[in-house]
Amino acid sequence: MSKDSIELALSVMEAEKANLSPEQLQRLAELTEAGEDVRESVTETLEAKEKRELTAEQADQLLATLKTRFESSNKRLRKAVDFSVAEKSLRLAPEKLYALHKLEETGGEPQLIGIDGDEFIFEDRSAESPSGRRDLDFDQSLKQAEEFGVDMQSPEAYKAMQETGKYDLKSWSWLKTDPKYREDTGNALDGRRDDLGVYVCGIHAENRFPADGWRASLRVIAAGEGVRSDVTDTLKVAEKRELTPELAVYHQEYSRLPADVKSRATWEAIAQKLLADDSKKLKLAKNMQGGGELVGIDSGGKALFKDKGVEPVIFGFDGDGKLVHIYDRDQEQIIKQIKKWADYSEIRGQILKDGYELFPYEGDYDCSDEMKQVENHTKEPFVASKNREEWRVSWLESGDCTADARRAYFDPAGGRVGVGAYDPEHRYDGSGAVRLLRV
Repeated sequence: MSKDSIELALSVMEAEKANLSPEQLQRLAELTEAGEDVRESVTETLEAKEKRELTAEQADQLLATLKTRFESSNKRLRKAVDFSVAEKSLRLAPEKLYALHKLEETGGEPQLIGIDGDEFIFEDRSAESPSGRRDLDFDQSLKQAEEFGVDMQSPEAYKAMQETGKYDLKSWSWLKTDPKYREDTGNALDGRRDDLGVYVCGIHAENRFPADGWRASLRVIAAGEGVRSDVTDTLKVAEKRELTPELAVYHQEYSRLPADVKSRATWEAIAQKLLADDSKKLKLAKNMQGGGELVGIDSGGKALFKDKGVEPVIFGFDGDGKLVHIYDRDQEQIIKQIKKWADYSEIRGQILKDGYELFPYEGDYDCSDEMKQVENHTKEPFVASKNREEWRVSWLESGDCTADARRAYFDPAGGRVGVGAYDPEHRYDGSGAVRLLRV
């Protein structure tokens, strides 16, 4: 019995529900004469499709594929999750396994990408928008997602995915869109990437392009006695990992953000980006002054982390000529080791090299939205001395300037923060900066 014979028999037998032509009836008769084993295999597959379930062979093959992808995923996830637990859950939820089969069948290359509570999260991870779901408008894509039994990928999850690699360089992907936005504007959200960045835009929902598909997300709840406890044990192991306590603190800080700010990015999306690429961003946040703090979310949906506290990180050269930075300005003995203070370019260069950036400013002498979010969240000045009795300054992003660079300053007399222009080559006593990390 060949695979081609079965697939052809399937197509003919499914057509039996419609009006068959004489030629189709003749072909069906020929296939039926191929033998009882062909008829039984075809019948089994059709019955499974009616029930939205996979045959045992199909299930085993798909689970093997999912396991292979999982084992090549990021190290943190492999350490935190036992794939056998996810496999048990999928076998006890055949409709979910069938949904993953449809994603695989249409070129999505679904993969287990994370856990949230007692749910496993699967998403498409094909390099380009799934080839078997192209040339559909948004409403057609949404209907297909519902038929598959999955959700469309959210804009936040799409951006988080793009932090882990480069996807959709030659294609677009329809994304989950708020129904009210769809109704009011006639548009739907679409994501793509090019050499300059990642874009999530609203475009006309009736557009159809050969390179435009949609990406999926599927949650699988641990089910069945014994499986749920396995998941709980897995999560307990993950909670003991050294990186998790900081996540809990950042989550608490996220929960304190205003609702309009939180609407820019979900905690799930932020956490996923923090943990991507072997927790690279989380480690950077941890290494900021005081372990860093999450203070806001920019207009592009990136979380804003800064050095904790009001004191800037100060930079200077030690006796060996090495550029060093000091977190706590009260450590006077350490500060005395500084032989020469750093200028703007030296500080900026080191900050960028370390994976951070300087805070921006607006206009000529205005505080940026990022600086204002810091003050709104912490209820403290963007930069200041601890006792509020001394001047403090922090360099701001001024590019590769040779003229005046901008610095934020705290004026103890007025008790406020302002922005001023300074000589970028001057080595001010206690030169420093509040560092910014976007995630």
